[in-house]
Parts: sequence; structure tokens; C-alpha cells
Amino acid sequence: MLNMDFSQRVVCNTRDMPWQPSPAQGVWHKPPGYTHAPFSKQGCVIFVKLHQFAEGDSKQVTFDTHSADWRPGRQSLQVLPLHSFETQHVALVRWPAGSRFPDHTHPGGEEIYVIRGCLQDESGSYPAGTWLRNPPYSRHQPFTAEDTLIWLQTGHLSLA
Repeated sequence: MLNMDFSQRVVCNTRDMPWQPSPAQGVWHKPPGYTHAPFSKQGCVIFVKLHQFAEGDSKQVTFDTHSADWRPGRQSLQVLPLHSFETQHVALVRWPAGSRFPDHTHPGGEEIYVIRGCLQDESGSYPAGTWLRNPPYSRHQPFTAEDTLIWLQTGHLSLA
């Protein structure tokens, strides 16, 4: 399957990828070979990440991010925890312009999807629409030059 070697770093800028038709009328996708049943009355773009749950993790969650309780994070970041199960954690993270996070390691790896703005580190620049996976025990020192919002999942790749 596409990008299933969790020991490898992967960076995909979805804005550079072509849209592909889905079996459902009016639905287009960029992860081939998967099925799901999204819908919207007004139309939308959604991020669907498949094969992400550990065995026994079946809790479904829904958030209104506009009225949710964002918490202070490290440095000047703001965090909205979305889900936790065993060693994995999923959150939205707001990075104010000029934020710098210290060099760090994620023993269980991490995956990031840049929703808005541009995240950077010593290996490159990741504009909105970029998904990246850093394998277990990889290191990086991310920063931003502009207000940035990311989806972050950590601690789950050691389970794979």
C-alpha cells in the first residue's frame, strides 16, 4: 500500500497531486484504493487518514474547532487535543508567526498535515496541503514564519 513503510520519512504536497474520481458521484480523492462514505450538503474538502487506529481504538470524536477549548502549549503554541489512546495522541496545533520549537525526538514517530500557513524545519518547507511522516526516533526542529495550523498525530508508529 501507498506509504505503508513506517520506518521511512515521507513528504507529500497534496497540492501538487492530481485529483482522482471516486466511485461516489461528486467525490474526488488523492489516496488510491480506499473506500469511505463522506458527504456534505454545501461541498467541502476533508482530510481522511486511513489505517490509523490501534486495535481496540474505536472511539469516534467530533469537534467544532471554532468553539472548542484550545489550551496553551509549549513555547507560544496553542493545542486542541482531539484524541488519545495508549501511546498515540492527535491534536490541532496553532503556531503563531515566528514560533520556534526546540530540537526534539518522537520515539513513536509523528505525522503532520499542514492545514494553513507553512511549517518549516531543517529539512525543508511544508506549505498548506502538505502531509509528512517522521519515523520513530527521528529528530527535527520545526518553526514558522507565518501563522500556521497543523494536524498532529504522535506515538502511533511504534504500534504499526
